[in-house]
Amino acid sequence: IKVAEKHYEKDQESKTSFTAEPLSEIHFGQNYTDSSVSKVFLNGLIYIGLIILALATLNFINLETAQAISRAKEVGIRKTLGGRRVELILQFLTETYLLVILATGVGLVLVEFLRTLFISYLPDGFAMDFFAIQNVVFYLVFPILLSIVSGIYPSMILSGYDPQRALKGEKLAHQGFSFGVFLRKNLTVLQFSSSIAFIILVLVLNYQIRFVSSQPLGFDKGAIMYSSLPFMSDPDKMVQLQDRLNLNSAVKGSSLSGSLVSSTSLWTSDSYIPVDTTEKQVYVQVMNVDSAFISVNGIPLLAGKSQLIQTDEILVNKNFLKEAGITDPEEGLNLEIRFGGGQKKIVGVFDNFHSRTLREEIQPMIMTTNPKFFQSVTVKLASGQNLAAAKQELETIYKSIYPYETAEFKFLDEQIAQFYAEDLRIRNVLGAACVLAILISIMGLFALSSHTIAQRSKEISIRKVLGASLAQILGLISKEYFLLVGVSFLLAVFPAYYFLRDWLDGFEYRVEMPYFLFVLSGLGVMLICLLIVGLHSYIAAQTNPAKVLKDE
Repeated sequence: IKVAEKHYEKDQESKTSFTAEPLSEIHFGQNYTDSSVSKVFLNGLIYIGLIILALATLNFINLETAQAISRAKEVGIRKTLGGRRVELILQFLTETYLLVILATGVGLVLVEFLRTLFISYLPDGFAMDFFAIQNVVFYLVFPILLSIVSGIYPSMILSGYDPQRALKGEKLAHQGFSFGVFLRKNLTVLQFSSSIAFIILVLVLNYQIRFVSSQPLGFDKGAIMYSSLPFMSDPDKMVQLQDRLNLNSAVKGSSLSGSLVSSTSLWTSDSYIPVDTTEKQVYVQVMNVDSAFISVNGIPLLAGKSQLIQTDEILVNKNFLKEAGITDPEEGLNLEIRFGGGQKKIVGVFDNFHSRTLREEIQPMIMTTNPKFFQSVTVKLASGQNLAAAKQELETIYKSIYPYETAEFKFLDEQIAQFYAEDLRIRNVLGAACVLAILISIMGLFALSSHTIAQRSKEISIRKVLGASLAQILGLISKEYFLLVGVSFLLAVFPAYYFLRDWLDGFEYRVEMPYFLFVLSGLGVMLICLLIVGLHSYIAAQTNPAKVLKDE
């Protein structure tokens, strides 16, 4: 700030402020759009990765504890032969560590595949240095920590079996409260909560993105191409380029302007509207355009003309007249306002259009003309054109006027689509996380339901002998899973709602919170749950009771 005060000449009529930015943050800044990376998006990837890892860890604990009974005899024999509990714990932790090491190896193989798959999400030139010292340390240390976190509880359960009961093949049925059963059910609840939350997020993000993509923008974005002009180019050369473009048979019309009809560019200023004997200050968005801008971009003209011939002539939008208290566009014509250090006359009124993203409301706007500061050329192509051929012709004309400049014409609709590129990335990443979370949850539920039904196999057989129908048995087994999914839904709704509320609040034009998508997500997970549990229950119900009850 002191440097600015020393070297920057102050202007009494305007205020200029300077802010410092850490060098390490420049890459994430919005002023470097060609190479900037969203820090929010990168952090989101980290958080999603941690969530998936946590779900996988919980699922491993769930599977190991649910299947522990299958190793009960092994534990009983080891203890009978003198094996100590500490040795058993170390054995099971070692087995877990080997699984984690194997998973780490598979993960390293998948890294390059995923890097190629998501290359558009990553900075240019991004590559993994697998043998960097910090990565090697990670390969060695992280599997140990993960093995301890995920393996300690299952190893304690396995090593704690009573040898006598284990060798007799008892199923260790518990009377009253069982911490193991309680833990498995709660881990399953957490897994399904994450799955439901991810599903809700993906559905609502997609719903809002489709909404903003389908909204009328107030101008014609079809078959419009644009290119940048050299900085501070000679106005005569710009007009020469425009004339050459208009002579081409593929071109319906062309326009010169300071910015595109819809972009991230923003020029704002103050204007003063006469009200009785005073003036009303109105904060406006300003666009520097030529006389063809309105017609080339298909912006509806409500009154007056679109040509800006004199420097004191301006065009305004309907929202500007609203600020002036004028409802009829014709009444706004020839109104003189103070703007840009002088008096300006309104010669035309155009309809409101979205000059920026739908995250922002349409501001009062003034269009003025200053050819020295035109920076873009926009071309409206005639109907029925070969777009690739037309693009090449436009670039050839551009090079004939500016032989030392890089000529590249792009489509306006692709530029507008970039407004929501990060939202699409977030949706796609959440979609991938959603699939993983659902798969992990299904595996956890599969283990829990198979363990539960195995524990209740005799009960199912006795009920079948006593005349219970298949529907009654399925209902008996399934009802507790209704409760589990219901609790999961309640746990998922609140964090998903608060995240989506903040995200939707970032859009000036947005859908109302689509609660029906919340319900659909819960019902979808409920259906998956019932299919898995129903399949297990059906198999158990079809088993011959005599085979199950032969020892009774």
